[in-house]
Amino acid sequence: MGSLRIRLALLSVGALCLLNACFVQEAGDRSASAVARHGASTLPGIPQDILRVPEMAQAFPGAASEFGHAWYLPYAVIDEAQGLALVETLTALARERKPFPEPLDVGEGRGAGGSNLLYPLRAGVGRLYYSDINDPRGPAATGAAIPVIISQPESGAHDADVLFLDGHKERVPMGRFPLSPAFLEALSALDPPEH
Repeated sequence: MGSLRIRLALLSVGALCLLNACFVQEAGDRSASAVARHGASTLPGIPQDILRVPEMAQAFPGAASEFGHAWYLPYAVIDEAQGLALVETLTALARERKPFPEPLDVGEGRGAGGSNLLYPLRAGVGRLYYSDINDPRGPAATGAAIPVIISQPESGAHDADVLFLDGHKERVPMGRFPLSPAFLEALSALDPPEH
């Protein structure tokens, strides 16, 4: 049983690396030509599918197939303030048709650990968001708080599925990050729900 858990954990890290690699490739393609192909989002000049789960990753076991309509967050965020800074910065970059850099500068004090940077999703990124570097539980606990894929909630829903960086999937109640009203509104404006 222990070796199965280790294999599943490695599969999760592999899925995350594949997911992010696919996103980086496809996001560049989308930011350059998606308006012509798919129409605009509710924000002028923004491709409608900018936070779509990468197509190549959708076929990878467990990566996104259970989520249906979902938003993919390419950078690690642990609270609403960072989430809103992420969406605001991605919106500005998409309008200007600029690629998403690594790391992403979101403005003074709005990033990881009070910095101005948000980091792309990858194994171990949680350590950059945790203040007590001497506590070995810190990065793992932070990974459990970093949303990766957010199922788009249906109208009137009280909760929705969220896949977190540590690989667990959870039904998160509406109102709790990443399903807080302000963050959902920002995500919906940048990449409108598909249902």
